Amino acid sequence: MKKFSAEQRKLIADYFSQIGVTWFAAGVIGIFIGGVKTTIEILGSLSWGVGLSVLFLLMGTFIIKGIR
Repeated sequence: MKKFSAEQRKLIADYFSQIGVTWFAAGVIGIFIGGVKTTIEILGSLSWGVGLSVLFLLMGTFIIKGIR
C-alpha cells in the first residue's frame, strides 16, 4: 500500500466501504424484501451480511488508517 498516493488509498478505502454497505443491505435488509422463510435462512443471511459487512469495513478502515 505504500506505493499508492493518499488520494488512491482514499478511493480504495471508499470502494471497500461501499462493498461493506452492499453486503449489509443484501444480508440484513434483504430478509425483509426477499423470500426468506425459515429461521435457518434468516440466521444464515444475517450472519453472512453482518460478517462480510464488518470484514469489508475493517479493510477500508485499515487502508485509510495511515493517511493524515
